[in-house]
Amino acid sequence: YYKQQKDSTYVEESEKGIATWLREDSQTKMYAVHRSLPAGTILKVRNLLNERIIYVKVLGNIPANNTAGKETMIMSNYAAQTLGVLDDRILVEVSYFTKEGKISSNFY
Repeated sequence: YYKQQKDSTYVEESEKGIATWLREDSQTKMYAVHRSLPAGTILKVRNLLNERIIYVKVLGNIPANNTAGKETMIMSNYAAQTLGVLDDRILVEVSYFTKEGKISSNFY
């Protein structure tokens, strides 16, 4: 996890973690649910195995009763295909911007 100063107002924050995806999802939309970020946040997601980058919109949080594990995010099937995911789980770097300690969805 690191913070990189974008300018005097916004800070780019980044975290690495495990992502999973919804195999049965047939929509062609780039979205995800995240462990802690609010709905509406735009994420830059980088596949750490092949360096592909996508942008997804957070629709909500991972449910508290999720027993699958400690994923950082769960993404749509279309997002996973675009990112080049080959397995059930993938190591990703997720970036987003904050403004004065608050999440901003105005970037990317």
